[in-house]
Amino acid sequence: MASGPIVLAHARALLTSSPEGATTYIEADLRDTGKILQQAAQLLDFSQPVAVMLVGVLHCILDADDPAGIVVRLLNAVMDSGVTLRSHAEVSRFLAGVNLTDPGLVQLHRWRPGPAGPVPAHELVNYGAVGVKP
Repeated sequence: MASGPIVLAHARALLTSSPEGATTYIEADLRDTGKILQQAAQLLDFSQPVAVMLVGVLHCILDADDPAGIVVRLLNAVMDSGVTLRSHAEVSRFLAGVNLTDPGLVQLHRWRPGPAGPVPAHELVNYGAVGVKP
């Protein structure tokens, strides 16, 4: 899935860097994770937290090309040890003294869900709340 020259020219025109936010454009097929990671390492420090965002692309990868394997290879290259899963009680400690709006501290999928909102088949360990400091 090669990008066209117009896409490349547009990306180069839009992407500018500064010390506060360096950017780059890698012209590569997502299935070539080695090339992507090698070029990304020229800008990113993989020993620091790095976000992997695959927006609007995985549906273009056929099952025969192992999209799950692509994701695993990308995630294995970035640091992910900075995650700490916390219980409801542990997260509640961070909100001491805050007046929470309804429904309070709840799992993210339970915070004001719409009538047809997604309901996962299992409990999540992501909590959220909105509140006001008095």
